[in-house]
Amino acid sequence: MSRFRIDVKNKSLKVFGNSLEDFFVNAGVGLSRVFYDNSEKFVKRARGWGKVKIEGDNVKSLLKKYLEKLIKISKKEKKVFPRIKVLRVSPKILEVQIFGVEVDEFGRVVERVKKIELNKNGKIEGGVSLDY
Repeated sequence: MSRFRIDVKNKSLKVFGNSLEDFFVNAGVGLSRVFYDNSEKFVKRARGWGKVKIEGDNVKSLLKKYLEKLIKISKKEKKVFPRIKVLRVSPKILEVQIFGVEVDEFGRVVERVKKIELNKNGKIEGGVSLDY
């Protein structure tokens, strides 16, 4: 099973996970790939940037806040974050360590998260509409 799928035409990111931890890692790494298609080649070069802690009412609001925080950091720092380590996760709290690498320019600049839909069929799936 793939971890995420990017649909450039429809400006969306579909994320999959076997657990909340997998889901949030895949969402963050998938977002990096939206910003910079080849960000996976930087995994070994990525250095610790810092911790991000997010609180939300539920998984959906947590995902939206998490991705919007990563968008803000990526744009400000001109970095992509191809490696993410979950330190703590629950349906209302997420704390991650993000590892980034600086890039000259982004392939696509994501402005915001427009819409999130979650499915739970034994595995966690989410569709994220992006504005870029």
